[in-house]
Amino acid sequence: MKRSIKIAVAAAVALSATSAFATNGDNLIGVGAKARGMGVDYRDETTQTGNFNMVTNLQLMQFAVPLAYSTNGLTVAVAPIMQYGSLDINFNNGANRGSGVAQDLGLGYSIGAGYSIGDLTVGAVYKSAIAMTYDRVLTTAASAFGLNNITNTLEQPAEAGIGASYKMGASTFGIDYKQIQWGSAEGYEQFMWEDQDVISVGYEYDAGNWAARVGYNHANSPIKEQNGATATGAALNILNLLGFPAIVEDHYTIGGTYEFTKTTSVDVAYAYSPEVEESFGGTGAGLAGNITTKHSQQAMSVQLNFNF
Repeated sequence: MKRSIKIAVAAAVALSATSAFATNGDNLIGVGAKARGMGVDYRDETTQTGNFNMVTNLQLMQFAVPLAYSTNGLTVAVAPIMQYGSLDINFNNGANRGSGVAQDLGLGYSIGAGYSIGDLTVGAVYKSAIAMTYDRVLTTAASAFGLNNITNTLEQPAEAGIGASYKMGASTFGIDYKQIQWGSAEGYEQFMWEDQDVISVGYEYDAGNWAARVGYNHANSPIKEQNGATATGAALNILNLLGFPAIVEDHYTIGGTYEFTKTTSVDVAYAYSPEVEESFGGTGAGLAGNITTKHSQQAMSVQLNFNF
């Protein structure tokens, strides 16, 4: 079953050992039942103006139990998903704003299929959207900037992808494509996020009791500049670029596995996203000029595995 589950998600597993916590939008670039948190904290920033001392904190944790069936090279898998989420947004734009931390539970699913022909494996996967409602958090933040069409729902978007991997001796090469559907996810849709096309490539060398992996992931930023000369456009630019600066586009990963015994192994992974800078207009909100954000990511993860 372990091999069947890996096949169902195609080449994505070949790209990194565990999910080092780098993101496409606010989604982790890896797979699995992992915790994630993609937020900002400007409370101690005194050298820049116009950041409103904004603090955002989005935390998500997904629990899934995959089930897979394999026959004659074909694998079909399904995983019910339970997601826990919490969200907090607070800042000061002339007065302290915020309603505290809100939490919710949501349900979704992931389905996948893979087919192996000799050393070639191809696969496809679909992950459903998961609706999450954070009581008063989004409406409180949005109304402070004059946005009244925002609800408290922040839906994790649906994802659809295909992938392939090819094995040559101890080497495996993988490539994935997926689309993250921010543009139709409630909440992100109101913040004018756009769908994200993600390309990933990876290489693995498997020596038997140890393996080494490298990977690369690219996705254009889902955040697009709105007309900052208008009050609505400037408000969206502020909340997107200051509160949720999901603007990094390139991720480089390296990882490995060491097997102590047939039942015990350790995974390590490191991910790096080079710094990017983005400027959006904000004069419609009374700012003197543009809103400029710089963002880079570095992350390392370690995972101990027990097979039984």
